[in-house]
Amino acid sequence: VDIELAAGRFDALAVANWQRSKKASQPGSAPKPLPRPSKVEALRGDARDQLIERGRALLRRQRERPKPRP
Repeated sequence: VDIELAAGRFDALAVANWQRSKKASQPGSAPKPLPRPSKVEALRGDARDQLIERGRALLRRQRERPKPRP
């Protein structure tokens, strides 16, 4: 998710800069989006284990929240 969000921010910034440049009036000159890793690549080996542990940590934090008083 972090990679997707970072790449999305970069793509948005690249498009914003392109829109304000002289190249924006030229057809086909729009910036190409950054390539994202495939889901298979992202879920191999240590990356998969880290993703699972981050999910478990998130669930633990959500369970530990105190319940609001009525």
